[in-house]
Amino acid sequence: YSIMNTVSPNLTYHPERLTMEKGESMFSPADRIGQLTMRNLDIIDTRDKLAIYAQTGLLSQTGGAALPSLKNDGGV
Repeated sequence: YSIMNTVSPNLTYHPERLTMEKGESMFSPADRIGQLTMRNLDIIDTRDKLAIYAQTGLLSQTGGAALPSLKNDGGV
């Protein structure tokens, strides 16, 4: 298989947020802050993805549940 196009407005992770480059070998407090930043970005991405699912009708609020569920999930 060949990947021809990887451009999408709905990608979970934006390329500018990801990097493997590191100048130092020891972990510092800044690294831990960076880890928290990545976690926050992950939460934001998840919320954005859920909003897309809701807009397309894949998510619905059913049976008075506090959390939305996927349509046609067979009750699982």
